Amino acid sequence: MNSTRTMTAQEYLAQTQDLDKRINNKLDQLMKLRASATMATATIADMPKADSPPLQSMENVVVKIMDLNTAITADIDALVERKQEITTLFKLIPTIEDQLIMEQRYLCSKTWAQVADFLEYDGRYIRKLRVRATQAFVKIFAEHMQKTLYDTMHL
Repeated sequence: MNSTRTMTAQEYLAQTQDLDKRINNKLDQLMKLRASATMATATIADMPKADSPPLQSMENVVVKIMDLNTAITADIDALVERKQEITTLFKLIPTIEDQLIMEQRYLCSKTWAQVADFLEYDGRYIRKLRVRATQAFVKIFAEHMQKTLYDTMHL
């Protein structure tokens, strides 16, 4: 029995926001590691000179910083690739207005209230457009997934 579940359009779109959050978390970790490396350097510089300074702990911090930089770069690459895919699908939405709504929400990570402000619409009208734009995207996404599945099966 195949337990593979197809991703929904909402889950697909949420991936960009999840990746954004992951990148921001790693950037916070990187800042803390760099701060601890700076503190360790200052501590080592202020200490009386010993025969063998604690360079191993400093080396571990530098290695962690390098590994985290690599992970951040990989996440940024994945985010850029996913946003390019989404942009391609958004361009298939029939109206420019609906495309803008989806881009503002899912590529620019704006709240629906911010999207309404950006487009200078009131809340009720943006909710109506949101439903229309989302329905259009769900249809496009379903066709995309079906084509992707077909292409995968016929390789």
